[in-house]
Amino acid sequence: METLELLVDNQIVRINVPLIGRRTLSLDCVPQSIDHPTLDVGFLPGQLPVEEIDFSGQCTLSFDVGDMVYVVRANIDGIPGPGKLRLINVQSYTSTQKREFFRIDTELSLYWQPLDEDRSHSAPNARVNLSGGGIRFPTDKRLSIRDEVAVKLCFDDQTTIDAECVGRVVRVDEKRNGQIEVAVAFTDIDPKDRDRIVSFCFARQREQLRQRVQVRSDFKSE
Repeated sequence: METLELLVDNQIVRINVPLIGRRTLSLDCVPQSIDHPTLDVGFLPGQLPVEEIDFSGQCTLSFDVGDMVYVVRANIDGIPGPGKLRLINVQSYTSTQKREFFRIDTELSLYWQPLDEDRSHSAPNARVNLSGGGIRFPTDKRLSIRDEVAVKLCFDDQTTIDAECVGRVVRVDEKRNGQIEVAVAFTDIDPKDRDRIVSFCFARQREQLRQRVQVRSDFKSE
């Protein structure tokens, strides 16, 4: 089965939408119809900032099937209706992904500190992207690529440290609200701490799947 058919078979997929000013917005969307190579996707009301979209940019959609990660890169062809985008497939590909490194968007509290500084920074109840291999999180301090940071994660509250590690900054993004997000790849982590992160990700994924079933019903009722 081709990637686009698999994409439509998925209830909800992740999409990065290009915004004016070299920004991106990460959202959930529902694939709705295919007319090769065109694909329509829908969003919940109020999610899609049409006036900020960079129509010359490219969207990236990603979803998992088993141990495979499917990625679709597509140009924006137009807006067929409220809360919808029409995309033209440019490139589709797959990659093998170890289950312990699958990524989820979730909320947790964390503390982090550049290894060359004495001051620790906190991000309580932050919206992060987490896997057994790294984390992306918001910060008010600008970091640079290759900076090394110590990271402590609190899964259930702001005081109990559930996992800690050292990582290297591999990406720095400025978001639409001016906030900075940094992606850190773990370079030094105890296997037990990685296992705790993986278990946390699986538990949150199960919760999110239950919630997405309800979101799917909300899309259909619109």
